[in-house]
Amino acid sequence: MTDTKLEKFLSAIEREWAWRQRELIFFKQALAGVDVYQKQAMTRAGILLLYAHWEGFIKQISQKFLEYFTNEDIGSVPRYVIASHLAQMHGNLLSKYTKISAADNSLNCISEGATVCNAIHGIINTESNLDSKTLKKITDSVGINFSEFETRVQFIDRIFVSERHAIAHGEGRPLTEDNYIEIEKGVTELMMIFKKNIIDSAAYANKFRNSGNQHTCLKIQI
Repeated sequence: MTDTKLEKFLSAIEREWAWRQRELIFFKQALAGVDVYQKQAMTRAGILLLYAHWEGFIKQISQKFLEYFTNEDIGSVPRYVIASHLAQMHGNLLSKYTKISAADNSLNCISEGATVCNAIHGIINTESNLDSKTLKKITDSVGINFSEFETRVQFIDRIFVSERHAIAHGEGRPLTEDNYIEIEKGVTELMMIFKKNIIDSAAYANKFRNSGNQHTCLKIQI
């Protein structure tokens, strides 16, 4: 990731963050202003809106992050970018060839002089179910250590995502305004953690490239 790409990525993150947080703030203000009979429906709708921003933010900035590596020399990007590049290319090849042929063709994707594929962002897939397991796959793809999320796995899976699924599938679970505010606070904190760490990952990638490091292990003879 070049200096110019890093600046563009940081700007893209702030744009994504700003409009989503603004919408969530507007919703909280609206929720506080309705009467007690309307709060039940509003809080349930709020969980769906909150999940949309959770999944949308993680997916969008992760895809943008990987997109900025497209066409860069495979030897000048961090290891996790190479892994994401190879995983995406191998998946594409499997749709056309046998496993052995796909594996053989994959060697071209990581040989000396190869560049990061244009479709690398396709490795980011929330599967419409951004629980902790799916989040772990994404963090691995963009060079984020999952450790900061480990103590929040129960919140993600049992309190937030399961609640969203229940509401989205028509269950009439009661929720209070306090319930929603607590969940919204937890999800916003998770998004902030992800935001901070992907910025750190981008800064590391930029430093790695500018230092002139190369992955000598990629010098594969085809």
